[in-house]
Amino acid sequence: VFVVDADGNVPWMNQVLARQFEAWGAQQAKRNATLEDVCHVIGMECPAPAICPVARVFREGSVLHEEPPSAPGTPLRHLYVRYLPIQGSDGRTAEVLVTVQDLSDLEILRRSEARYRHLFEHSPDAMLMVEPETGCIVVANRVATELLGWTGEEFDRLHVRALHDTIEWGEARAAYEMVRDRDEALLREWTVLGKDGRRIAASASLTRFDLEGRLVTLLEIRDVTATKRLETELRHSQKMEAVGRLAGGVAHDFNNLLGVSLGKAELMAAHI
Repeated sequence: VFVVDADGNVPWMNQVLARQFEAWGAQQAKRNATLEDVCHVIGMECPAPAICPVARVFREGSVLHEEPPSAPGTPLRHLYVRYLPIQGSDGRTAEVLVTVQDLSDLEILRRSEARYRHLFEHSPDAMLMVEPETGCIVVANRVATELLGWTGEEFDRLHVRALHDTIEWGEARAAYEMVRDRDEALLREWTVLGKDGRRIAASASLTRFDLEGRLVTLLEIRDVTATKRLETELRHSQKMEAVGRLAGGVAHDFNNLLGVSLGKAELMAAHI
């Protein structure tokens, strides 16, 4: 925050800006700083006088807002600047109060959140976030609603136990408790239940996840029912193939024995 007079001088600045001047190596300059100096210190492009927002506030006496570009040669940042007129005793603008907010980290966070939201919503796997303390589901993606049958509203506060068979719940609960205290993912092969009671063979992954400042358990479920069915059919066909080979081997050995017996019988018949 700083104040600019009609001549472009800066008679006052707050401690945040003063520290930036000190970091810039201009302890003396901050006492006689100009608007151009401030722009240079904070890395903001200083506009020409004809389009300068400060000059416009002096002319119009109105509040202005802008997101100015970074100065050439400085790191790209997202700045938000407000210009507020300070009236003198004659009712005219005597000085301008300028506040500069650096929203770069916030903008990066927003972009990062948008990316994660996109990945969450468009993941090919069902993804659910579970409160470790209560076991309640707080967020579920589109695939989870399609796979398990509950709507987004129904998932809200649904206990994760509803997804597990009674026989498996003891082992599942232990896994949820374990992931609360570790950073590594846990992988499990579970049978999860749909809303209609369908039993879905699932490859599950559990990890800790920071959701808006609180730790939750991220549960990812991949439907492997078709894969399991194919594996079962493959094992069945392999068993049948093994039985066929065994039967073929037995028949071959029996045929050899039978051939010997028939040969001897023919020899005996020939000598009678």
